[in-house]
Amino acid sequence: MVKPDMLVINLSISELADSTEQAQEQSNKKTTQITDMLRSLNISETSLKTTNYNVSPEYDRSQPQGRKLLGYRVWHSMSLTLSGDNFTQLWGKVLDGVAKIGGINIDNTFFDLKDKNTALAAAREQALQDARAKAEQLAKASWAKLGKVVTITDNTYYNFPGPVYRAYDAWGIGASEQSTPSLSPGETEVTVNVNVTYKLK
Repeated sequence: MVKPDMLVINLSISELADSTEQAQEQSNKKTTQITDMLRSLNISETSLKTTNYNVSPEYDRSQPQGRKLLGYRVWHSMSLTLSGDNFTQLWGKVLDGVAKIGGINIDNTFFDLKDKNTALAAAREQALQDARAKAEQLAKASWAKLGKVVTITDNTYYNFPGPVYRAYDAWGIGASEQSTPSLSPGETEVTVNVNVTYKLK
């Protein structure tokens, strides 16, 4: 069981305009507002990274005479990582800042670990000890003795999903109109699966 030490917030901006240039300009303006807000909270700009950027035409397909071009949609998805001693408190300030900007989706948030390898190493060592204890029990029940290790296979698929929070759609919603949800990191289980083959004496 480990305590998460960072929070990942997934943000997205969706802008529709008559041209791709206008849509990109509108998206860039909000991205700049986000970075300015982070700077005001002493959050490094390197904590924010683009995860997806898409530009495509958008049509109205409800007309019987055929589709009608509505404009061009820019979809910009970003990931913001908060860490440090007060990362759960920063979450509330970021949420308020995003709401004040408006027109930004907070898709979800989840807890994670900076150093995943340390947690996995501890779990792996515990798994190997568990495997040996079970093997010794089976050997004793079979009137045999446990010999050397023949093979070890690590079947771990790393997955560290912290509690996922669906925040809210911040389109035009002011910070005063929303109560900031409180987050508690708690503890999350890290699981390692190993298969160990022993010789029997």
